[in-house]
Amino acid sequence: MKPTSSFIFQVGLVTASIFDTILPTTKGTITSDPWQCATHTFQSFFDVPKPTGALLDALMDHGDAIQKGCKSTLTDAMGKPACTPPPQSDWCAFTKSAPSSLLTVCSSYGGTDSSWWAEHSSEAVEYAEYCPNQWFRAMTSLPYGAVWLNDTIAFASCYAAAHAADKPSESTVSTTTVDLTSTYTGTGAAASATESVNIVGGKQDDRGVRVARIELAGAAINALLS
Repeated sequence: MKPTSSFIFQVGLVTASIFDTILPTTKGTITSDPWQCATHTFQSFFDVPKPTGALLDALMDHGDAIQKGCKSTLTDAMGKPACTPPPQSDWCAFTKSAPSSLLTVCSSYGGTDSSWWAEHSSEAVEYAEYCPNQWFRAMTSLPYGAVWLNDTIAFASCYAAAHAADKPSESTVSTTTVDLTSTYTGTGAAASATESVNIVGGKQDDRGVRVARIELAGAAINALLS
């Protein structure tokens, strides 16, 4: 049976159930995915736009600051301890503390994230729901794939909130249904998270390379958003 639901996203909102679907912390409960899933690859959904250079460093520093002293209370998709995500507002406040020289590039990055999520959101939810096992494998096959997807949605939310005055307050966008029996042709919807979701923090690994901190947990996000 192919998916038949049509997802309606309200601009500025991603529900907890959607996070549970696209960022699962455990493998799917079905033994095997439908055969149609084998005709698609899902790694591209976790290969999202990423900040670089000074912006990446500043975001990691900000992440360290707002997550300082956090205690691991959750388990992520890789089975590693994770902290409860800080409020979305703490991350959106980055623009208030960031160097003025980074504000333009930060806004550009937020716009890129917003556009990327608008293009991919509908397919992401449909595929994750219909092919949970293959989706989980794709998510865990890319280094920090889950956290980067989560970050992208969160930064898209900050961008949407900052530009809310430019958009209708009750705008909704309807998306087409993804048919896994046909060619890969879905259309996305503008959507973003408005509550507590976790964003990349930073730390030094054994090689001295700054890496993203995986602190995702769908169950926690569900509780925080509900």
